[in-house]
Amino acid sequence: GISGLYQIFALLAAVWLIDAVIGLTYILSMVRRAKKREFISSALQQRDVVVMVSGDPGFHSFLTRLRSVFGSERLTVIPGISSLQVAFSRFAMPWQEAAFLSLHGNEESEAALAYKPGRAIGILLDNKMHAAAAARKLLEHGWPSTAFAGVCANLSYPDECVWRGTLTDALKL
Repeated sequence: GISGLYQIFALLAAVWLIDAVIGLTYILSMVRRAKKREFISSALQQRDVVVMVSGDPGFHSFLTRLRSVFGSERLTVIPGISSLQVAFSRFAMPWQEAAFLSLHGNEESEAALAYKPGRAIGILLDNKMHAAAAARKLLEHGWPSTAFAGVCANLSYPDECVWRGTLTDALKL
């Protein structure tokens, strides 16, 4: 795999060469949603900009919006380790055959949620589509009530939480 040092050095180099860093939560919360694009655009006219976001770049992330506004040729993406990669690792599960879905503000197709024996799914959730709601949705799509369910929150942060159980158990979360 890619060394974590790559990510650290690439990020340090990018930040060292840049005059503006945009994306810290408390800074973005001060800028109204409609103004973020204008803020980044005006900064880009004067200098290079680093936009720091959490999550998996390219997988239901802010990268899609940045590409649509600025084009891929103006972007350099320095990914960190994927939250889904960390989650599967916490459960010592391989992910080469897994499907990755996002219920984080998205609706997935019936086929994407359908049960198949031996299938593993990594799902990104949010406050509306939380673990219990996702478990309910999987049960509605034919998943066995005894199927393994793992739930992770705040991966790699000091308040990381990892839970193991069944889909039935997850209904109580």
